[in-house]
Amino acid sequence: MPEVVLEHWPHPRAESSSRAFTSALITLTLSILGSSVLPVPYAFSRTGVLLGLLTALAVSLANSLTGTLLVRAAGACGTSSYEALAETLGGPRWRAFTQSWLVLLLFGTLCGDFALVADTGRLAVGKLAGSAAPHWLLAGQGRVIVALLGLGLVLPLSCLKHIRKLEQAAAAGVALVGVLTVIIIRRCVADDFPAVRSGELDLFHVRLTPDLPEAIGVLSFAFYVHPMLLPMLAEMPAGARGVALTARANQLVTSGVALAIYSVIGVFAAARYGLATGGDVLVNEWLGGAWDGALDAGMALYLALSMVPIVLTLRLQLDALILGPGRRTSRAHTMQVTAASVLSSLGVALCFPTAAEKMFAITGASAVCVVCYALPVAFHLRLFYRPASAVARCASVPDLAPSAQHALLGTSLGPDANQHNASTLSLAGWGRPGSPASTAPSTGSARLASAEHAASLAHWADLDDKLAGLEPGPVTLEYPSVHSVRQEPSVARRAAAMTQHVVLPLLVLVLGFLASGVGLVLAIQQLLAS
Repeated sequence: MPEVVLEHWPHPRAESSSRAFTSALITLTLSILGSSVLPVPYAFSRTGVLLGLLTALAVSLANSLTGTLLVRAAGACGTSSYEALAETLGGPRWRAFTQSWLVLLLFGTLCGDFALVADTGRLAVGKLAGSAAPHWLLAGQGRVIVALLGLGLVLPLSCLKHIRKLEQAAAAGVALVGVLTVIIIRRCVADDFPAVRSGELDLFHVRLTPDLPEAIGVLSFAFYVHPMLLPMLAEMPAGARGVALTARANQLVTSGVALAIYSVIGVFAAARYGLATGGDVLVNEWLGGAWDGALDAGMALYLALSMVPIVLTLRLQLDALILGPGRRTSRAHTMQVTAASVLSSLGVALCFPTAAEKMFAITGASAVCVVCYALPVAFHLRLFYRPASAVARCASVPDLAPSAQHALLGTSLGPDANQHNASTLSLAGWGRPGSPASTAPSTGSARLASAEHAASLAHWADLDDKLAGLEPGPVTLEYPSVHSVRQEPSVARRAAAMTQHVVLPLLVLVLGFLASGVGLVLAIQQLLAS
């Protein structure tokens, strides 16, 4: 059976599963932690330990689920583009809606991150050099520092073509977070958990204070990595193996690595400073003197590194808007779009070094809900209830054409089209070998969308069978259609399947809307107050 290869990443066939998984894991870890690691201790200091841990656990599992749904929907439709997936499942309007919110989320995140880099860099220079620090370097709320880091580090690294080329830089950034974690734990243990002993940090009780909604809002938006998942999928091994590895990397990063790091840093930092914990944990003293400055400098570099995957993802979205779907880009064009992305967001941060974070908290709260909760759930339910319309659109979506190196469901490729189409359908989970869906006609048209073919949509148990011997293991969340659920032999199994594939995603969607509502209200209040 021939394999459809996504050629965005060099030599996808030659890469082992463990190598691809490790690379994805490191890069996604850098992407998800980003600047979110710094305000997490403040959130724990206001929620208390138990509520903070429960909130973090719920949000991480919700993001793990929606990220998995997103990757599997892309695998079922044979695409590794967020906007192409939206068009496949909902048409041009869905595509335009998705692109708008993605650009808003990514650009707003970059602006806020640049503002945070300015604050962190200014702290580092002030602690390292003290009164000897050049006045011009500290002037303007850290504008010079963030400009140097933006032009000297973020811009050059963002000119890389592939997101996984950041693997070594990502490993260095994650190592810096590890150093910060160790320092916080050691200082808290050495001081014998002062905020816990004084009762300032509650272990089990919840205090209803005015800061509580803000604290929950911080945790609610600390676990998303969705915009980077499909660009990552494009660089993973082709077909079912890449889908499984990307989904598992997303699950481990969101509900494993990020949850552990946020919980440890949040609890131990809050246990040391209690209600004095700053909104940026680096504002608090951890090593004293110049050593604190060195720690701040390292974290400023880390924050700059964590912006690069966001720039690369934003560039892909702008390429699709400027050139249209499925177009190859020249090196000159790549550098121009990258420069425009970095310089425009840097310019906003330079104009509003203290207000940018508050301003874009509004767009962040709304865009995270749409991109990371609403759209993945909508894609999933569309595939679950209306598989025929998804198959019908596949042949008309430009991003799925072979010229864009995407797997095309039902496209005639010449004399071997019959064999190619059958393998693609089976690979994407649209039917089992030998079933009607796996013997598609060679016309390569929307006739693949017949009810006979659609009835076999997303038999992910078949995908699990193909992946049984792969590292790090098969995807365990099945993704059947409503037709296959109705074929379950017992009422209990049908009810369990509907709960898993309908009720649970809808509950996650409600959680996302609630978190966004809290975030929007708080962001507007902060903006008006400033």
